[in-house]
Amino acid sequence: MIDPSGYRHVELDARSNGVLVARLNRPERLNAINDRLHHELARLTYDVDLDPDVDVLVLTGAGRAFTAGGDLREPMDTTPTAATYKIGRQVVDNLLALDKPVIAAVNGPARGLGVTLAFLCDVVYAHRGATFADTHALIGAGAGDGAQLVWPLLAGPNWAKYYLMTGETVSADDAHRLGLVNFVVDGDVEAAAVELADRLAAGNQRAIRASKVAVNAQMRALAAWVVPYGLVAGQVTPDHTPHWPDARPRSGRARVPG
Repeated sequence: MIDPSGYRHVELDARSNGVLVARLNRPERLNAINDRLHHELARLTYDVDLDPDVDVLVLTGAGRAFTAGGDLREPMDTTPTAATYKIGRQVVDNLLALDKPVIAAVNGPARGLGVTLAFLCDVVYAHRGATFADTHALIGAGAGDGAQLVWPLLAGPNWAKYYLMTGETVSADDAHRLGLVNFVVDGDVEAAAVELADRLAAGNQRAIRASKVAVNAQMRALAAWVVPYGLVAGQVTPDHTPHWPDARPRSGRARVPG
């Protein structure tokens, strides 16, 4: 069983049927992601993977937001040698490696990494009032947290580039139209997500996980080079001059960071 005392900014609500509801829990900051929460997000799906008492994970936010993205009042270290980039990879890699179903219940605004977190889940429920925006470009950074992986897979390359370059906000209805979310809910979005989680928890776990892992294997293979490339490309110097990795084809292969 996961020890909830190891989590300061994620509230864990374990149900007896194998459903675990994890709420990002900094409501006074709209669940903005500081260094501690960043680490906890990387560890959460790893802990769920190892916990035999958990069959389905529901990810949501406490209060009126899913998450406001990175906390600009407590910014993470983004110098080129910072551990932040390694943790960022672990957030994506551990989520994709988890063979148990993960359901997002987006209860309000999702920004930056919060959008990526939601879209990387297996099924996404969004409250009709929820909104999505990856605003990295608006603050002079590239969307290197996995956004460049998941947006094109769900919405197609052109819409992905449009929203990542402009930082425009997407409504829940438009996100549904674009294929970014599965269901839009007028009422209690967490309850709707838990209803599906209960159904899945009552099902054949071997069959359910087998149905997911091969799909995620494709995403993991793509993530192995897209995410590191995005993290390097997203690094910006103090004078806002980007350092692009050299990805020109050489001998039929592209050079990408390993």
